[in-house]
Amino acid sequence: MGEGERRSVYPEPMSRGPIRSAHLLWLLLGSLVPMLLFLDFLVGESGRREVFLQADLRVRQDGAPPFALAGPLTGEAAIDGLLVGGEVQLTEGRYPWRPTPREGSFTLRLDSDFLQNGQPGVRTQGFVASYQERDLERADRWASPLTPCEGRIEVVELLTRPGAKGLSAVDAAVLNVDLLCTGTGPDLLWGTGDERVWAIEGPLEVKAGVGG
Repeated sequence: MGEGERRSVYPEPMSRGPIRSAHLLWLLLGSLVPMLLFLDFLVGESGRREVFLQADLRVRQDGAPPFALAGPLTGEAAIDGLLVGGEVQLTEGRYPWRPTPREGSFTLRLDSDFLQNGQPGVRTQGFVASYQERDLERADRWASPLTPCEGRIEVVELLTRPGAKGLSAVDAAVLNVDLLCTGTGPDLLWGTGDERVWAIEGPLEVKAGVGG
């Protein structure tokens, strides 16, 4: 085999220009991916739905003058519905609504059947409610036992999103609560004459929107 033939066996060295261009292209694409993901995250954050829950309830114990349980509550998705609740310092029931040394804790759980039926009207099923009151002046912050409530809820407005669940399912709601919560007294016994009854009534309002 001649010298020229031996040289043809080994390929000529490739120019490094195209290799560098390909590497540069891949580097540019690699740097764009994190940027696109970050922009997508920002868009998702700016489009996140914010839900506001406002209570304007009146709490009356054993027929006494009512306290006001008014203010923002929190909401979260339950197993098959929506859980609303919060602890609010009670105020006097008349203007200027002076704060009292008491705190009321109210929770309301709406199941999926309640949320799926958007028709206005009064309902006595599809929800579970409870109430607890705390004396803020006591050193031990004594609280009444957790008291179950029953009664009715009037649906004034209930707009939901098809297919959604929990808190994200509600676009807007106005509910009028009318409940009686009966529990034991400080001795935690029934039939001893110190049982307590709280009447809770008033509107709950839910509004949802896209945050900025």
